[in-house]
Amino acid sequence: MKSRYWIALALTVFFLALPKYGQAQATTYRSEAVVAEVRALFVNVVLSDTGPLPSSGGSLSTSLLNATVPGLVGLHLLNADTQGANSRTDSQASVALATITAAGMVRAPAAGSNSPAHCGDLA
Repeated sequence: MKSRYWIALALTVFFLALPKYGQAQATTYRSEAVVAEVRALFVNVVLSDTGPLPSSGGSLSTSLLNATVPGLVGLHLLNADTQGANSRTDSQASVALATITAAGMVRAPAAGSNSPAHCGDLA
């Protein structure tokens, strides 16, 4: 009878000590989208910032019709988006018209950026 007890105890300890294969690991996400960050002398301005994505993922978006830093830059139709799901993050930022006045007059009719990231096996 005692031998059955010791065998049962030994099997219980053995199975509890096994590594826990097959358990899903939680994915954490880090992402943020910013249309423009203006730094000049004593000026530091961030325009159309989604803020950091929650570590659980999700989606954040922000839009502005116009944004101006007098004497430096004027931007129109600003849009920033970031999302994280399925072990992937994507961030986009765009502006329809940018006018930079800090060093003369420079105009860009449209500008944008896209930044994807994938975590995991690429097989």
